[in-house]
Amino acid sequence: LLEVTETMVSFVRRFPALSLFVLASALALLPISLVSLGVLPAWFSQLGALSASAAAVILAAAESGKKGVRELLARGLIWRAGPGLWIFALAGTAAVSVITLLLFNQLSDQHVAVAGVVPWYEIFSMAIVLTLFAGLGEEFGWRGFLIPRLQIRHTALAASLIIGAFHTLWHLPMFFMEGQSQY
Repeated sequence: LLEVTETMVSFVRRFPALSLFVLASALALLPISLVSLGVLPAWFSQLGALSASAAAVILAAAESGKKGVRELLARGLIWRAGPGLWIFALAGTAAVSVITLLLFNQLSDQHVAVAGVVPWYEIFSMAIVLTLFAGLGEEFGWRGFLIPRLQIRHTALAASLIIGAFHTLWHLPMFFMEGQSQY
């Protein structure tokens, strides 16, 4: 058992992005599969969004025990942006969403009724909830776990491109699953 554990830890250290991707994908497929089988209600599939951070916690624990998990979670307390950047990020996300909706209506045969869109004042609370949920669900994995490990051997740009590729592959199945936001 000790030899298997050492082999696993060695693999995680050599291939952190692949390790996170495989474990996060497996963890994400669990709730999605249970929803597809009709065992759980449709909203339960959204718990798959927590899989990247859950995988990061598992891998950090396997690699370095409690110390590794503490270091990973402590990254969530580092806030290096002023209020102006936070306002820009939240307002920018809302602006991109509105522009996308307008472009979709102009360029597509299918039109989204603007009356069906939530009132503007609800966008901010939704953005905060989604940012926190996505942040807790994904960012500890893709950024908190992977960036420091990848930047040992790669530049920041290369690390970002590697993460982007795996992150894209992780999201890809959602584009083919009815009921998912990416569908």
